[in-house]
Amino acid sequence: MNSGTAPRAILVVRTDRLGETLLNLPVLSTLKGAFPQARVIWLVNEALVELLRDAPGVDDVVGYPSQPPGSPWWQAAWRLARRLHRERFDLAVLSNPKKEFHVACWLAGIPQRVGYDRKWGRLLTSRIPDHKALGEQHEIEYNLQLLKVLGIEVRAPVLQLPV
Repeated sequence: MNSGTAPRAILVVRTDRLGETLLNLPVLSTLKGAFPQARVIWLVNEALVELLRDAPGVDDVVGYPSQPPGSPWWQAAWRLARRLHRERFDLAVLSNPKKEFHVACWLAGIPQRVGYDRKWGRLLTSRIPDHKALGEQHEIEYNLQLLKVLGIEVRAPVLQLPV
């Protein structure tokens, strides 16, 4: 990490459907391996919380509600920012690029925010180009690139989910 101090609280954001969310399991275990003392919180679609609660590398799984059709994205971003601010996260890894998450993490004052350079990516402190649509790598590999930006050594990914 850039600051030289290990994060105490890390937020990982992936709030879409099950498949894309599961492909972030190696990110979580790699983060926990790099920062074993840190509290790692995974923000996921609220329907997935119970299924993912025992995922390796996660201290807590928090549900994010689906927004009603037509509701302004900025209201959801503001509500989430207030919630995240209370947790005092040091680092946010945003695996799905949505402007409401970029804005929320910025408003929450999370000092280090890494993600893909899409949808208001300028609010991130570290960003990488989003080349997932090219299909040159597996999605797990693309997700792990977010950790490489932080200087975290990435090994061969392991996909585990205890049942």
